[in-house]
Amino acid sequence: MKSLQGAGCAVVARWWRAGVPLVFRSYGPRAPPGRCWMVAQLDTTGGQLVAEEIERRFLVAGEPPEDGTLGEERIEQGYLPLDLDHGEVRVRRRGDRILMTVKKGTGLVRTECEEPIPEALFDALWPLTEAARIAKVRRTVVLDGGQHAEVDHFEGHLAELALVEVEFDSAEAARAFRAPPWFGREVTDDARYQNRSLARGAGVPEPSGP
Repeated sequence: MKSLQGAGCAVVARWWRAGVPLVFRSYGPRAPPGRCWMVAQLDTTGGQLVAEEIERRFLVAGEPPEDGTLGEERIEQGYLPLDLDHGEVRVRRRGDRILMTVKKGTGLVRTECEEPIPEALFDALWPLTEAARIAKVRRTVVLDGGQHAEVDHFEGHLAELALVEVEFDSAEAARAFRAPPWFGREVTDDARYQNRSLARGAGVPEPSGP
């Protein structure tokens, strides 16, 4: 691996040392000051990211309970135009937090690494995501079983769409989960409803509802 320079590269350097399978590409002559490398590709031939994301996703078919709401925040995120095999690199502004995320896989269990990044790095990468962005308001709701559900109401060309996600500690717990009545059809294994697909699509695959 070639040497990394600049604070903006610190996050990907940590991923590399942790065993995250990344390849780096030079920015070339248009490099932002102090930032000569960007994540170019996930090497999907082997290796593991540093954490697992175990999550089920559903359409929203009813109104979430008001008394279980913990809060809400607006999220903007964009996907870098990389040719990955079941992988993605995302930059996100979530409230006052700025994050870069690498994900790999599809369906119930995915591998994930997420780290905060400097605002200057976000600003440098954001223009590259112009063709694949989404904005949404996320509301966190506590379910009867104690799990936290994240309800996303999308904006712009996805304004008719609302999705709810629940994360779990294990695949067994995920499969044992019984959705409350206001959850609609499950779309965990429907790639059209992955955020990356929604960001690149022309609109809502299917409106939320029963």
